[in-house]
Amino acid sequence: APIAPKHFQSSISGFPLRRKWLIILFLLLFISSITLYVLPRYRLIISPRDACPIPSSTDTVKDIYTSATCNNKQVMADPLLAQDFYTWDQNDQCFFSGGAYHIIVPKTSFVSECFAQKAPLFSNFALQVDMTIRQGGSGGLLFRAENTDAHDTNAVVYRVPIDDNGSYNFYLGEDLPCNGPPVGKDWCRSSQNAFHRTLGKKNTITIIALGNTIYLYSNGQFVDSARNTSNATGHIGLFANAYHNTVEVLFSTFKVWTWNSA
Repeated sequence: APIAPKHFQSSISGFPLRRKWLIILFLLLFISSITLYVLPRYRLIISPRDACPIPSSTDTVKDIYTSATCNNKQVMADPLLAQDFYTWDQNDQCFFSGGAYHIIVPKTSFVSECFAQKAPLFSNFALQVDMTIRQGGSGGLLFRAENTDAHDTNAVVYRVPIDDNGSYNFYLGEDLPCNGPPVGKDWCRSSQNAFHRTLGKKNTITIIALGNTIYLYSNGQFVDSARNTSNATGHIGLFANAYHNTVEVLFSTFKVWTWNSA
């Protein structure tokens, strides 16, 4: 059989090799271009630091809420479906059931406090939880507590209860006056649009602690604020209040954001 010239043989045998190298080079260039284009945008999405300024007391209450709950400041997101790393109190008055954290106050008690025993201590922060009052009374977030002993009646603790009528109170180590329409000693009424005043209806409650000022929001709307200097930091948790009746409050989706002061 006839034999092809040597220069023709080398061109035939070399072509597949050159083609492989060209394909590899093209793929590398393609991957590099995709990386340079997509990666900076991906980082911007997952860490939008330029869009998350530190909240300031000179900001509007709307801007304080937006800055304080910005995604890149979030340090805790607990659905409260069951016991977890934060080691929530579990007893007759604080327990998980049906995909929520229940707090019950018997007729013989005034308040039930339930702490996240292993959560960090926080100073400037935003706390948020979904709260559903199933039976009477009030409930809410507790914070800046001196310790996590619910039986220590001498310990300073901050609580901001809201009841099923949308009335609220600032107990920041002591009862402080509120600024809304009064409904009793140191209690005020939130606006109709801020709080769903129906038993069994979920409300998203947010507390923002900015220095000595405590801001209360309900369903994303500003309700009121108060100031106290008792505690600058402390433990966090949830609670329910009773008024000579049995109370049951359900909590879910507990979130914390925090930041260093400016």
